[in-house]
Amino acid sequence: MINKIIDKYGKKEEEFEYDPFARPPDFQLAKNHASAVRFANPSESEKSEKCPCCGFCIAVDEISLCCDRQDMNINGPGVPLYFEYLIFSIIILVVLGITQGIYTTIINQQGNRCGANRYSNKDCDDNYFNVYSLSNRTTGVDQLQLGLDLIATVFIIAITIFYRRYMNLTVAEVDRAVTSISDFSIQVNNLPKDATVEEIKQFFSSLGKSKNKLQVEQVCLGYNILHYVDLMNQKYSSEAQLSNLLKSDIKDNELQQKAKKQIEQRISTLNNQIEQYESDFEKQVEFSGVAFVTFNTSNQAKAVRKYFNLSRFQLLMGRLASLFIKLDHLKFRNNIIEVYRAPEPGDVIWENLGYDAWSQLKRQSATNFVTIILLGACFGIILGISAGQNAIKQANTTGQNISTSAKLSNFLLGIVASIIITIINILLRLFIKKLVSYEKLSTSTEMNISLAIKLGIAQFLNTAIITLLVNVVFADDTGFLTQIWVVGGLNQGVSIMLIANASLPWLLAFFDPWYGYKLYLRNKNEQLGSECKLTQKQANEIFEGQIPDLSGKYSAINKTLMFTFFYAQLLPIAIPLAVGQLVITYWVDKYLFLKRYQKGPPIGSQLANEMVDFYIELSLVLYASGNCIWQKTVYQEIHPIAWVQLALSLLQLILPIDGLLANWLEVEEAETLQSYQQCKNTLWDDFMRRNPVTMEKAIEEWMNQGSDNKQNEEAKQKMLEKLRITQNKKKAAQMERAFKANEAEGQPAHHKIVDEETIHFVNKVVPQHDQAAPINKIKRIESQDVEIQPKIRQGQSEYY
Repeated sequence: MINKIIDKYGKKEEEFEYDPFARPPDFQLAKNHASAVRFANPSESEKSEKCPCCGFCIAVDEISLCCDRQDMNINGPGVPLYFEYLIFSIIILVVLGITQGIYTTIINQQGNRCGANRYSNKDCDDNYFNVYSLSNRTTGVDQLQLGLDLIATVFIIAITIFYRRYMNLTVAEVDRAVTSISDFSIQVNNLPKDATVEEIKQFFSSLGKSKNKLQVEQVCLGYNILHYVDLMNQKYSSEAQLSNLLKSDIKDNELQQKAKKQIEQRISTLNNQIEQYESDFEKQVEFSGVAFVTFNTSNQAKAVRKYFNLSRFQLLMGRLASLFIKLDHLKFRNNIIEVYRAPEPGDVIWENLGYDAWSQLKRQSATNFVTIILLGACFGIILGISAGQNAIKQANTTGQNISTSAKLSNFLLGIVASIIITIINILLRLFIKKLVSYEKLSTSTEMNISLAIKLGIAQFLNTAIITLLVNVVFADDTGFLTQIWVVGGLNQGVSIMLIANASLPWLLAFFDPWYGYKLYLRNKNEQLGSECKLTQKQANEIFEGQIPDLSGKYSAINKTLMFTFFYAQLLPIAIPLAVGQLVITYWVDKYLFLKRYQKGPPIGSQLANEMVDFYIELSLVLYASGNCIWQKTVYQEIHPIAWVQLALSLLQLILPIDGLLANWLEVEEAETLQSYQQCKNTLWDDFMRRNPVTMEKAIEEWMNQGSDNKQNEEAKQKMLEKLRITQNKKKAAQMERAFKANEAEGQPAHHKIVDEETIHFVNKVVPQHDQAAPINKIKRIESQDVEIQPKIRQGQSEYY
């Protein structure tokens, strides 16, 4: 599609037509692409030099490893918030360690349960796993420890509330620093399938009072483009097959030539179908009922969102109530519409807009069922390993003693089990990622949230709960407490898992085998030169960095939090191990983002919000539940203080904290300094340029405007330089001041020029029609009073 645009507008002598399927590839172009998509800021000095593949600036300014977290906001607040979440997780673990962990470790070490029962318990062993465990206690319930557990819970709840406020302030700060089209836009769902752009414009424009109507600047419709995406995927797959065939070591023969011809014919057929589809896109596709509406100011978009401010539950109840109550103010024709802040254009998965909510729900149910089956398979694997440990122990037990070789074998089997569990967690990550893609969610953020929640819970169950259940299965007549301290029992198994969990994730991330393989492919294919059979697109993919997987990173942190909180009372050594892991993970991930990763799609704050809302509250429930389990196991009773802790943790999980403290937690959304009309030509992303249906026309207009601006800037700089060279410094300084004065006021450069020669130059260089304000304009727009018609809805907001 981009080639059509280049053909239409022509090429300069030094330019060329970018072909993603060209063979052999241009490796310099691939390196330029890798530089353009790096996780770095575009260079201020060479903004005009862009990658023909992705449109990003090739020259970039690297971000220092010691930078502030806010400096990593180049594609939204998502990355800074991830590192803030890491810091927050470390803080709550330190609070847990100070309030409860230190005391519990000291008291556990002073116990002597194993020594007191040495002659009656042949499996008992005074190793590090048992000495610092709660199972080493010989005294009754420690009320001081229970009180410290309760205090830790209260402190963490309070810190979490303050963190929510801090996170909202961080989002607001990032939002003020970066202006994007989502600041001016809303997403509208459940529109009639036959609704038109003009009808949608009229509907939202009429919400404002007649004296100050809302200015709808753009309506981007989402379409059902599944067939088109399927054709493109088939083409990419066929091109990859052709590349593999061409670079194979098999010499040309009749069979290879036949296969090559078949693939080329298939590619030709697909190209014809794609061209036919693209020639009349709007007649080939059906409107999905989802639209992105852009207003002239962020204040107007915010007013509309407040007017339609209902949760999904309220919308469901509203649809049921509409059978008896009129809800005309929420309806577009006869449909109750949903209105939210629009995601970033790059966050939208356009081909998934054709799936309705019911279809997505059915797919989510199917993926949840498959995830349960996968966890059942994991339980079987770990159960088999534990059975092996038990068999070795029984075979090497004589009288009241277990041989040293049996202890060593059980220890090694525990390490093997830990490694296998880690490998299973990696496989779970791959499988669940595939399952989540099957859910067909409409944005990458929604997919990341679904993946992070499913993966975090699955990995926690696989790491912590399945290990516990296996030990329950193998408990003998002496009870579960014995199974905790025996050789190869729960203490040993969980301790080894804690050590493995504290070291393997960041080691595997830093010494990434896939990264090493890509380095090998780069060197190998670059040495082949003109003999390389890769396409340009494949070469670009080899040289570009990995897209950061924030959902996987969040799930790893949350697995560690839940694992640590659940076993904190039984094995307090888990707390310093988890803190060490997260501190190292912070610096390793920061290095990976700044040195190896690419920008990836824009990332908003919703993912971080969901992680706090779901996992931190769940971790406290697991902490209280674990305390009740270990007290019942060790002391044969659960103290009332433990029940109070459990009730408190459940209460903070159930209560809507955000709603109860909304006045303090919420931060007023930042107003943009410019209107959409003033900054639309400087926005790096746009719905129309991302939407496959409108992409061609929108990019044509954008490239045309960008070309004019570039030529104007170059001509202006050449004129100033010429005046300086000819020693006409006074004239150069006069013109430069005039340019700056006019730019500061958002006026064309031909205003306020004082002599006819300069007026002639500026009128020639800066056309009259170019009224766009420069990106460095700092004058704040006067806040417009946006009012929604009172006859439609009365509310408490100042906008109604």
